[in-house]
Amino acid sequence: ALRNNSTVIVGDSPGRAGRPAFLKELQPRLRWAQDKNGNRTVDFTNVPGWTVTGPRNSLICGRGSSTVSQELPKELTVSVLKLDPTECEILS
Repeated sequence: ALRNNSTVIVGDSPGRAGRPAFLKELQPRLRWAQDKNGNRTVDFTNVPGWTVTGPRNSLICGRGSSTVSQELPKELTVSVLKLDPTECEILS
């Protein structure tokens, strides 16, 4: 998507297993426009969000998931990673 000049947004749960490995793989593949040395670190930002209600596929939300509410939505912190093609590019 970045190569096609599209913004990439990745959502995640704070503290989710696998995030450090994902970032470790992603970081060396990015070059930042304002940093010719590529030293900027990519990371998620925590933002306020809401739980969902209603049926969910078990592949998306397993039993006991904190992202689902049975009745009314509840406030929930979510993590967002935004990659803007005007700020960074993917290296081969």
